[in-house]
Amino acid sequence: MKPEERARVWIDNKLEASGWRIINRDEYQPRMSAVAIREMLLKGNHEADYLLMVNGKAAAVIEAKREEMELDSPKLIEQAEGYTKQLLPWCQTWEDPIKLVYLSNGREIAFKDAHDIGSAYKKISKFPTPKDLVKLLRIKDPFAGLPTLFRGSLRQCQFEAILNFEKSLRQGKKRALIVLATGAGKTYTACAIAYRMLAYTNVRRVLFLVDRNNLGVAALRAFGDFSVRGTNKKFSEIYGVEKMLSRGPAQRSRVVISTIQRLYSVLTGSAEEFDDEADDTGSLRGDEQIIELPEHPKLPKDFFDLIIIDECHRSIYSSWKAVLDYFDTAILLGMTATPIPESLSYFDNNVVVNYTLEKSITDGVNVPHRLYRIKTQLSEEGGKIDTGELVKVESKQTGKTKEVKSKEEQTFTKTELNRSVVVRDQIRQIIQEYKDIVYTKLYPDREPNFDFLPKTLIFAVSERHARDVVDVVKEVFGREDNKFVQRITYSAGDSSALIRSFNTDVDFRIAVTVTLVATGTDVRPLEVLIFLNDVRSETLYTQMKGRGVRTISNDQLRSVTPNASSKECFYLIDAVGVTESEKIVKGPSEGGSGGFNLSFEELFERMSHGYVPDEYIELLAGKLSVIGNRGDKDELAIFQELAGFTPQAFAATLYEALNNKTLPPFRDVNEDNAVRMELLNPLLGNAKARQKIVEISKGYIKSLENKKDEVIYSGFSQEEAKSSTAAFEKYVNEHKDEIEALRMIYAGEAGNLTPNDLKDLQKKITEALPDFNVAKLWSEYAICSPERVRKLSKSELEALTNLIQLVRFAYKQIEELCALPFLAAQRFELWCGQKQNEIPMTPDQKEVFRKVANYIAMNGAYTFRTIRVIDSELADCLIRMFGNAKAANEPILSLNAFMI
Repeated sequence: MKPEERARVWIDNKLEASGWRIINRDEYQPRMSAVAIREMLLKGNHEADYLLMVNGKAAAVIEAKREEMELDSPKLIEQAEGYTKQLLPWCQTWEDPIKLVYLSNGREIAFKDAHDIGSAYKKISKFPTPKDLVKLLRIKDPFAGLPTLFRGSLRQCQFEAILNFEKSLRQGKKRALIVLATGAGKTYTACAIAYRMLAYTNVRRVLFLVDRNNLGVAALRAFGDFSVRGTNKKFSEIYGVEKMLSRGPAQRSRVVISTIQRLYSVLTGSAEEFDDEADDTGSLRGDEQIIELPEHPKLPKDFFDLIIIDECHRSIYSSWKAVLDYFDTAILLGMTATPIPESLSYFDNNVVVNYTLEKSITDGVNVPHRLYRIKTQLSEEGGKIDTGELVKVESKQTGKTKEVKSKEEQTFTKTELNRSVVVRDQIRQIIQEYKDIVYTKLYPDREPNFDFLPKTLIFAVSERHARDVVDVVKEVFGREDNKFVQRITYSAGDSSALIRSFNTDVDFRIAVTVTLVATGTDVRPLEVLIFLNDVRSETLYTQMKGRGVRTISNDQLRSVTPNASSKECFYLIDAVGVTESEKIVKGPSEGGSGGFNLSFEELFERMSHGYVPDEYIELLAGKLSVIGNRGDKDELAIFQELAGFTPQAFAATLYEALNNKTLPPFRDVNEDNAVRMELLNPLLGNAKARQKIVEISKGYIKSLENKKDEVIYSGFSQEEAKSSTAAFEKYVNEHKDEIEALRMIYAGEAGNLTPNDLKDLQKKITEALPDFNVAKLWSEYAICSPERVRKLSKSELEALTNLIQLVRFAYKQIEELCALPFLAAQRFELWCGQKQNEIPMTPDQKEVFRKVANYIAMNGAYTFRTIRVIDSELADCLIRMFGNAKAANEPILSLNAFMI
């Protein structure tokens, strides 16, 4: 290597270490930022060794010489400073002449501000970062120092998210929303954004806000695993990353991971420990009333410069919004797979990328689902409690249970099932049906081994329901151990450890949750979701479905499910009609507002102390009216015995007093409110009656131990299958004249379709029909026309020619949908019979052509040239048979027509 080359290598390494991307001048693209252009053309055909560009404008020149030249050489200095005035007129610059000059000989670096005429060059240890130049040039744009983003290992959706977010920042927008489908890598994208902000802008500290503690643990691991491009270092080796502790963040930490509850407790200096989890309904704990901050919070308002809000579809944490609003100087970046109107509004409708689940399936980032429906008599129609039937009643308020005989016949709806009425046999029937179909209908190609049951996640209605489900699963599968099926719920212990175990432990096959594993949780080996809860929230339902979409390599899948081959889709088993019920998306003003809606306990406590304004009396009357009409009749009878009146009667008394305006006005809790208290005393002064009304308001769970249920339907969704096949048939018919492969099949010329033709056709169809999958569509035709579809064997699943058969079936060209590999032997023998006179073959030669025939049946038309590429040994055999490639090619073309 020449001395000049050695110096350039040293300089290149130093520039890259400081965050510069080195490019040739013909590689420059509009508004590239933080690049060093080699041999930049100047006036008079001169060339600057390096021109440093910041945000599309020239910022500094670097003159490079060999090691022997000293940096104080007058000739070197004159040459370098001359270049600052020689920019061509079409090159943008921050200042003209260029202000900053750097000299290097591959051993040392010197620097000078060329505008400071009398100053001398100073030796420096490294080249400046783009961020340093922004400061030196006093560039007002704080994001000018961001280097050009190159895709590298980023997915296209991640690349676009980062690129567009930074563009949004340059436009002066301080709020942005990234919508990335579940499984598309939101946390990885957040890591890349956080690093670029910390390394190349004035951002000093990043808050990564999660809504559940287990997601915080996962985020901490993600930041620790994130490799910083070009450094061979992990993120956490460069910048301190920590989970927020109760004492607050350490000053050295540049990334702080926290729940909003923990952040609130730090701001207030409160000793109160909030739960860093969501409860079992998926709501953040503490959402019942608006959170207020003290006058002087413990962290300054500008403590965080960038706040990344993960899973921000949760109404931006509703009543906790004041905590976010406190940091009013920070950039706010929301991330979610399921935005709601409030999310869009909060982030000023500035969606910088919207990568849908359908697009992610098309791109192979995620896998599609197949729907299987199980219906039982009770889950479809509800049922009744017969007169005299033994019922176990459990109070949700106290947890106490009692056994009673029903005094009269009572009906219950399907929506009350597993909420207020539990029929254990209903759960049993569903789990038993799942056990019966898992290896007969869902995974018939797998060895039936329940030790390796596909990883299954069951969504239960409540914590109590989840416990029942676990018990029934143990009973149905004959498992006494505590590993095969486990709860992952709010009260089940360390949820992060349980999720890790579910991901990796071969013995842990079924997890039962309510909503704790509904959002943000990565369980790649998961292959079956069972819904025992009819979720009505569109956002939550989409998040729950998203648990199954993640891809996994074949080896990783087999490491936890040894009898599996690959994950091409996941199964959604709907046992309650969740896929058929109407879904609701809450608007900005709905839910979580912290409005005036006190519970009975809160009302009784406040009113007992003498706080009895009209609105409290009216609220109490309204609650009593509702509970009197909707509460459990048997329990209301007990309340009447304790109180001496019904809830409706007492409510009527309160309404009458308010409407007749007979009550003295309420002004203050410390004034005489004797008349109001006397009105309320029959209830407020009866502790047992108050306790009973609170218990009734909380509700009861009635268990019908002897009630039986039965499965009335079990099968793949007919509606979904008809919809998918209809969409496919519409597409291939509409495009049979413009897509060559479809034209050839329609015209009976499929024997000329090569493997590349078939792959291209499959890509076109997938782009148009995001949920398209050959094996899935084959199964859906089997659902619609079982008598006309032959099921694919394990060896036939990968055949590219299956697509030809599907198109033929759609065109009504074949009566039976059957894989070409299944027909291969018969068609090959027919070909041999016709060719026997033309090509007399020995048994060994016949086996050579049988191998060619099998290739064609699996993959499409071949020529001798393409066979040579995939199987050189087979090609050599053909040459020996025919003497040359041209002669060998003729029977192969004939075989194509026969096999396809």
